[in-house]
Amino acid sequence: MKWRGIGLNQEMENILNAGMTGTPETKPAERIVFLSSIRERVKIALTYNQVLTKDLYEEAARAIERNKNCHLYLNGDLPYEAMSKYIKKANKSGVSFTIVNRGDKTSPLGLVLASDTAIDEPNIFVEDARFKREMS
Repeated sequence: MKWRGIGLNQEMENILNAGMTGTPETKPAERIVFLSSIRERVKIALTYNQVLTKDLYEEAARAIERNKNCHLYLNGDLPYEAMSKYIKKANKSGVSFTIVNRGDKTSPLGLVLASDTAIDEPNIFVEDARFKREMS
């Protein structure tokens, strides 16, 4: 017996597998690095240590202000003091945010501002001395 062009047994196996393990995630390794988003959707990204600095990164602040349709993802391993300045900026700008906790799957990134569709921004990193030290 066929159902939607797939053997019924195969369809049942797919349904059971999805029920037991969840819906398959696209680009899982990329989603770990980009805090649950994927590269093609990223407007700007800061490393963990860049977010730890005392002041807001001006490039990130401008991107948050100018991209109200984007979503801000923050690394849940960051201390709250480091995240709070970006959370305040997002709230003030009307940008929603998520604190991402991936358990033992860590990311070198501390902040990702991403769209829900592909934007293919060519330069997403602020490549200053901190970035070069951390990513080299």
